[in-house]
Amino acid sequence: MARSRNGPTPRPCSPPTTRGRPLPPKRPRAATPRAGGARRAREGGRGGGRGGLRGHRPHGAAGHPPPPGAQAPPSRPPGSPLDRLVLAAAERDIRSTVLCSSLIYGHGYGISRDSVQIPRLVDQARRSGVVRHIGAGRNIWSTVHIDDVVALYLLALASAPAGSFYFVENGEASFAAMTGAIADALGLGPAQPWDIDSAIREWGYEPAVYALGSNSRVRGTGARGQLGWKPEHASVTDWIRGRLTANEPG
Repeated sequence: MARSRNGPTPRPCSPPTTRGRPLPPKRPRAATPRAGGARRAREGGRGGGRGGLRGHRPHGAAGHPPPPGAQAPPSRPPGSPLDRLVLAAAERDIRSTVLCSSLIYGHGYGISRDSVQIPRLVDQARRSGVVRHIGAGRNIWSTVHIDDVVALYLLALASAPAGSFYFVENGEASFAAMTGAIADALGLGPAQPWDIDSAIREWGYEPAVYALGSNSRVRGTGARGQLGWKPEHASVTDWIRGRLTANEPG
């Protein structure tokens, strides 16, 4: 049983990190490795399936506090309860695995065609005529193409060890780079910075602060080394410039 937290079209599950704004209280490190901050994690764990998160350093994110009255989501206990439930199934002789996706790009093949982050940026740009990134746009997310996500699902179903966890990643980009590519693809002027208050009014607190104004950087070394995953799409900005406005999947 391979499981993602991300619904019909997989959505990013890598936890973000931010600078300069209050976040929920710091929680103890979970048994399931998480992305974010300057944390280091290495390969290991039950079943040898924990995807490696190499040492990394967050760059500046939006850097603004939420507006007065904005309600931050409540803090959660260490790790996702769904992750823990799926991983614990290995103790009942169920071959379970968790695939933790980064920012997914590409047009999907099913009912739910789009993922989360890039479509939000594109929708706002088409309505307003201005592409926006939060703050300077230096915040960075790891990325992966939907075709490569599907390929990893097939590998996980075939051979992932019970109780394994993999980050799903092949490259990374800043939001300044991604919004610049969106501006090129849509024929709009240069992407412009947006203050966090305006971004929250447009997208809501959690999407603005966590999905679009944060850093989330991981390395999918476990999936490559243990399952033989060979992702083929390495550049989200190339895809945006070449395929964003296409109607076909992929």
